[in-house]
Amino acid sequence: MLSKQENDPSLIKTSVPPYLTMVTPSRNDDYGGGMVPRLQFSLDILFEQLEKYKIESELILVDYNPPQDRKSLKDALRFPRKSEYISVRILEVPLRFHKRWLYYQHSPIHRSQAMNVGLSRARGQFSVVRMSDIIWSEELLSFIGSKNLEKNTKYRCTRCDVDRAIMNYPNWPVSRNLDYCKANTTTRMVKMKYYVKGLPALLLNSDGDFQLLSTENFMWLRGYWETEVMNSPNVDGLLEFCAFAAGVKDNLLKDVYIYKIEHDEAYKRRVLLTIPFFDKLGRFIPTSFFGPFFIKAARILGLTRIFYDKRMMKIRGIPQPTRSEYYDMCKKIIDHEISYVLNGPDWGLSDERIEEYVILKAAWDV
Repeated sequence: MLSKQENDPSLIKTSVPPYLTMVTPSRNDDYGGGMVPRLQFSLDILFEQLEKYKIESELILVDYNPPQDRKSLKDALRFPRKSEYISVRILEVPLRFHKRWLYYQHSPIHRSQAMNVGLSRARGQFSVVRMSDIIWSEELLSFIGSKNLEKNTKYRCTRCDVDRAIMNYPNWPVSRNLDYCKANTTTRMVKMKYYVKGLPALLLNSDGDFQLLSTENFMWLRGYWETEVMNSPNVDGLLEFCAFAAGVKDNLLKDVYIYKIEHDEAYKRRVLLTIPFFDKLGRFIPTSFFGPFFIKAARILGLTRIFYDKRMMKIRGIPQPTRSEYYDMCKKIIDHEISYVLNGPDWGLSDERIEEYVILKAAWDV
């Protein structure tokens, strides 16, 4: 069943709120070598897992600035015909909203706003952003499925990158795909502290891939910072410090993982390119050498302050704040010199009417 509706709250109320809202920002483009195939692969696994663990949930796909020459996500993706536990809604954010941003010509998506469009319209008791190329482990689904999440706690876990060859096996059962992920992890994004004077010892690294909070807390914090500098790599870290300043407890789950399918636009590669002469060093030193333990040692020894913290990085030609500027902002949030609520009341285009398509309604969604 496919129906179109505007985001009138009276049209999307449910007598039983879902336990979990998952927000996936995406679009039908060639990011990383083809976005839709990775998204479809990820969703096929997710749908089966949610039914298995009986988690009343909704998936909000935010189709941000859909390409005019391609199918929209609602037409490009396959969805189950019926479901006991998962509802699917698609929100389409047209180009006119994207054009409001500085450098909009350089990137087709403003990731923070795309995530916030979904978060600001979440119905679940808890919410999490789930990127297009992520696979959740059975341990994580089992943990969520126990339904013992606490409202004033932020849940995180470790991300592992997995060989993209997993995409060659779309017909494998979920259990076999997860076995493949465990056996073919290329990088484990170990959480570590920044070793920056004046900042609390939060264990951080690739946090944006899993930050689960109560929807009430997401509404309170107003989501991820919608900075004018699009797709800043620091917005997930800022949410960590904002939540800390707001008194939200942190729970870094042990022995619980998510898996990210490797692709051509990996952030890790962009960071490595900021290392002086990396293109030449790469001929003699494998990329795996520059992993979390190398970064930890560089931070402790102060090498990052010399070679990295003050260097300007560009993402798709868009200049980003330096790490030093990011650290200064985090300190001001912690010291309450600036508010831990970084967005205005219109965050996530909450004052705009966004086209919505109800793709699938679960049995609980009445």
